[in-house]
Amino acid sequence: AAALSGGALFAASFGGVLPAPVRALLALLLWTALLFSASRLKPLSAFALVWAFGLGWFAPGLAWTSESMIAHGHVPVSLAYAGVALLGLICGFFPALAAGLASRFTEGPARAILAASLIGLLEWVRGSGLVDFGWLTPAYALLDTPWAGFAPVFGAEGVGIGFLLTAGLVAAGLGWLFSFGHKHSVRGAASFAAALLTVLAGWGLTVVPWYEPASPVPYRMIQANQPVADLFTRVDPVSRIEEVRALLRGVEPVRPGVPVLTPEGVLPTAWDRLPEAAREAWVGLLAEAAAPVLHTNFRPTPAGWANSAFWQTPDGGLVINDKRKLVPFGEYVPAGFRWFTDLLGIPMADLAEGAADQPNPEWAGRTYGLLICYENLDGTVLRDLAAARVPDVFLITSNLGWFGPAVQGQHLDMTRMRALEAARPILSVNMNGMSAAVDASGRVLAALPTGTTGVLQGTVPGAAGAPTPYLRWGILPILILTVLTAGIALVLGRPRR
Repeated sequence: AAALSGGALFAASFGGVLPAPVRALLALLLWTALLFSASRLKPLSAFALVWAFGLGWFAPGLAWTSESMIAHGHVPVSLAYAGVALLGLICGFFPALAAGLASRFTEGPARAILAASLIGLLEWVRGSGLVDFGWLTPAYALLDTPWAGFAPVFGAEGVGIGFLLTAGLVAAGLGWLFSFGHKHSVRGAASFAAALLTVLAGWGLTVVPWYEPASPVPYRMIQANQPVADLFTRVDPVSRIEEVRALLRGVEPVRPGVPVLTPEGVLPTAWDRLPEAAREAWVGLLAEAAAPVLHTNFRPTPAGWANSAFWQTPDGGLVINDKRKLVPFGEYVPAGFRWFTDLLGIPMADLAEGAADQPNPEWAGRTYGLLICYENLDGTVLRDLAAARVPDVFLITSNLGWFGPAVQGQHLDMTRMRALEAARPILSVNMNGMSAAVDASGRVLAALPTGTTGVLQGTVPGAAGAPTPYLRWGILPILILTVLTAGIALVLGRPRR
């Protein structure tokens, strides 16, 4: 029960609900206590303890997924919440497995260090490494803390691993001092010192100038706050487009030619399936914008239907980016889970995945990187977009109306982390909140509240300079360092014969 409650407390650290100092202290206390306790247990007990913590962490933190099942999939409430619990158990299995393995192959306080290393590695596996569902990974609870300094160097994975190792080192230090006293006082002191150095290293990296100032980037973002167009809801495409046009007419741009960013989902169906009146209304919107317009739509490709971002310019230019990272159970069905997606009833399963190498649009001397909703989950697509040249600004278009309101704060935290990783500003437009302008240091400069209709316009400070270490090398360096740390822990905690 204590582990379950601890996990639920950690879940409250996500979404920007708690102030940064409270989040940092709470997370460190919870994880230190968890790793200390697990290090004193046999493998199966350690597995069970951390799995309970994981269930408390993920089930409340991902409860917003029930909205898609109930409201849009018409799944019975009891089955939807059972699905949330199952999702929590699956996500919690990864850190639990790490704790069990650490107890199996080591003994004593070094188990805490090995467990922290393995949890970090398996969180990568749960995310971009294999499973591609890194939601609620510890890094996103650590914005505005010293560990966030690791983002431009090692990515979000490095932020999480740096934090976990800090907690593991403190837990190990406590174990060596309390269990062995003076016999292992040197190990205990060294462990505490290593934890402190990790925190200081992260803090030191927060003051490194990862970018050079550049000219301000103007923007217009339309938060349309329109209902989701699902299989059970009929919407009028003409009305949706006219609502966006009305919002656009209601504001004067800060200067001519300012791009207009619209959220994912304004156009409810593919262009060639829209009625003529809707197509005429959209052409009118493009003319009134007198600037590039970002929008999304579905389009046929040789590999199948794709969810695509369109960048249309007044001179007839068009750049299309097909979504590279698809939503499990919403846009594709993971192998062996067809039965589960049939229960969810969410449309557009099995979309085609976009190629990694796609063109970045340019306008007024700037290059823009386009991301669609779930592509904001980790830095994989960010690095794809920066492969040839780092864009001057990244744009994210999303429709989070499929889910409960709690998802919006979590998604904004991911946007902030992406800005830190790339050291570039990000403009994130969402259908029903929270549309936001984020600078290259990950600070939210302006945002529209959840569940409101409006236009967010202004400028965000520009950024230039060389790619960050993370954009250059990805997470390979932190994976190597983590494996080396795990090896040291294995040596320190090798069983006595």
